[in-house]
Amino acid sequence: MDRDLYLLNVASQEITQLTKFDPSKILDRSFSLSPNEERIAYTDHKDGQIDIFVIPIQGGSPVRVTNDKTIDSNPAWTPDGRRIVYSSNRNGANQIFLAYLDGRAPVQLSVNDSGSNVLDISGGSGSPRLAGSSARNLTKI
Repeated sequence: MDRDLYLLNVASQEITQLTKFDPSKILDRSFSLSPNEERIAYTDHKDGQIDIFVIPIQGGSPVRVTNDKTIDSNPAWTPDGRRIVYSSNRNGANQIFLAYLDGRAPVQLSVNDSGSNVLDISGGSGSPRLAGSSARNLTKI
């Protein structure tokens, strides 16, 4: 079964393959389309880690956004398209983190012992709203 990500141009019916995942790394992948529809954030298993990557919608080389030994998943773009909110199992329970695309260290947004997962983010750049499961004590983004 092919589990890669493809882009379908509805008007032309042209299909473009965006990713080429290692078929030996079975992973429940998650994806998020950027607000301007120019990039996709996704999870992948590389170098023994599950991290968040970004690739241009037209294809090209992926950029690794997170790089740590914990499992990073559920990427969701902030409305301004400059940051990605995601879940990470650091400290034994999933927490919500904010990753900057300019290489700055991620910031932890949730703090609880029951775990938190990103479900979605919406709203304008001035007042984004984050939907998460079991998220308490969130900090502002």
